[in-house]
Formats: sequence, structure tokens, C-alpha cells
Amino acid sequence: MKILLFFIAIIVVDGVKRLGTEENEELQKICGLKTLPPNTNEENIRVQFPWAMTLFIKVKETVNGTTRNRTAVITGTIISANHVMALNLFQMTDNKLNIAGRELLESNGTCLGDLLVVPEEIKSRIVVDSQYSDKIEENHISELSISSIFIPNGCTNFASAKLMILELPTPLKFSEDLKPACLSESFKNWLEATAFPVYGVNKIKIFDSVQYSSTNCTVKEPFVCAEKLEKKTGPCIGIYAGNAVANINGRHTILGFYSDGNRKCNTESNTEPDYKFIDASFYHDSVCKGLGICVSVKKLPLANPLTGKEKTPKSDKATSSTNASEPMEVNIGNENLSNPSREININIFLDGKKRTQ
Repeated sequence: MKILLFFIAIIVVDGVKRLGTEENEELQKICGLKTLPPNTNEENIRVQFPWAMTLFIKVKETVNGTTRNRTAVITGTIISANHVMALNLFQMTDNKLNIAGRELLESNGTCLGDLLVVPEEIKSRIVVDSQYSDKIEENHISELSISSIFIPNGCTNFASAKLMILELPTPLKFSEDLKPACLSESFKNWLEATAFPVYGVNKIKIFDSVQYSSTNCTVKEPFVCAEKLEKKTGPCIGIYAGNAVANINGRHTILGFYSDGNRKCNTESNTEPDYKFIDASFYHDSVCKGLGICVSVKKLPLANPLTGKEKTPKSDKATSSTNASEPMEVNIGNENLSNPSREININIFLDGKKRTQ
């Protein structure tokens, strides 16, 4: 394995590992670049998706007075040496923070700017794994602990807070099969993506990917829509939290995360209704301000492979970075900001058992 000589100095502000300006500029130079060394097996998952990580979350579910431990598994995407972005598994029901609608937490966490910091009690129950086998099991090959969990927009509008970011205590050492994707900074990236893979763990807990294309639809932000291009099973609702990464001007960019759509997991038709995704660019400003991961027009231009001319990625006006604010207790209010009837699909759990009412 060839190790890239790339190091990022992290500034710690109020316990948050935040990239400084120079460190962010270095990250933007390498994010989303993928090269295949000679004699590389292109079917190797880590080579195809070097930014993919598997997340394992222990959940304590109590039914009829009996508590049992369950393990949820989803896929995340590396966005810096210390950060992995994934679909938010935390919900707010009647002003109570919970995991996947199954376990109430003792507190709602604290605020750092508009980032909601999930309570400390949870971080010991989440691990990140960079390896994939044919079947995802609970025995992880190379697990990594986490130091914090952040929910962008979680302290300003939890109803729109659909993504979470896991902070790693030790920075990843990037290599040919372990590197970050770029963070999308504009909704235009989604609209211009004509074909991209959506990868994740499917309903039988096997890593899979399916080609999609963006499509127009009428939904409220941060939702966007896509249609499936391949006639193959899934992703259906079983690949909850699938990651959509597209090649945008030569940079592989995390566009969004699969949220809802086809519930007929055995169908092979590609004529299903539009699939709903969460637009990652919706959270760019929050991530930039809180964690220092910022995409701007200063990103190095890349040559268009068809014309050979330099092409600068499109970008909305960049938001200047500021330090995180002092921690404060979260008080969302009495309003139920999530839909209690919409629970995270059971297929994210390794045991595959349906919830007993």
C-alpha cells in the first residue's frame, strides 16, 4: 500500500477538532482525487470507494420492560482526516433526543454554534470500520473509536438536521485506498450529476452500489430526488443511508445520502418513483463554520478530460469561518420537530428483526 505523505494540523476549539485555513486549503487540493496504481483490482471495494466507511452503532431498545442490545450499521463518507459524514440516526421526539426512535438519551446534548453535540454517553457505542468483507458482521476488522458526534443545523432547526458528522480522535493516514471525498458546496452539483453510484450496505448486509441520476421533483430542502439507472435490485429502503458520490469536474464529491423511495426491495424495475436523498450541500455553511471544512472557488481547477482545458468547479459564495461558540444546553422547545410515525427502517440493524410493538 502506498502511503500519501499528507498531514493536516488540527486546531482544537472548545473540544472540537477544527481545520485552520491552511489545513483546509491542503485538504481541498487532494479531496476526491482517485488514482489506480498498476495491477489494481478494480473490483476491490476500497479502491472503488476509498472514502467509504462502515458505522456500527449499539442501540439499547426496551420493549415491554425488557432491554436488548442491537447493532445498527450504515455507511459514511470521509470528508477530512478527522471527520466522517453520514445520515443522522438521531431523532427528536417531544423534545427528547433518541437513537433511531428506539432509545431515549438522558440529555439533548449541547450547542456549539449551530452544531448539536450529541451527549458523551453515546460515543463509546459507535465505531467506524474502514474494511469491507462480503458480509458485514459485528466482528470488525479494523475498528476506530470516535471522539464526538456533531449534527449540523441541529441547534438552529432540528427538523432539517438530517446528517451527522463523526469526529475521529486520531487523524486517518490517507493512502490509495483510504482518502477523503470533497464536500459539495452547491445544490447545482446535484442538478448537474447525470450518473453516479450510490453505495452502502444492502438489506442482507452486503456492501453494494447502484447507478443513479439526479431528477427534478417538488420537495422541500434539504431533500432532492434521483432515479435509478440500473435494472437491479436495490437500493430500496433496505439500503438506508446509501452515499451518493459523483465525479464533479474531476473531483469525487459527496452529493447526498439516500433517505427514502422504493419499498419493494425485491423489484428489479428501474421505473420506480423518484428516490429521495438528503442534499449534502445544504449543510456546507454549518460544516464550514463549525469544523473548518470549507469549499470555495479557490479549489484548484482540474483539466476537463475531453478538452484538456482547465475547468473551475462552480461554487456559491463561500461562508467565512468563525470559531465555535461556547457550549450551551439544548432546549429545542415543546414542539415535536420530527415525524414520530417515520421510523428509521429496520434493515439498518444487523439482526434484521422487526420491532415488537
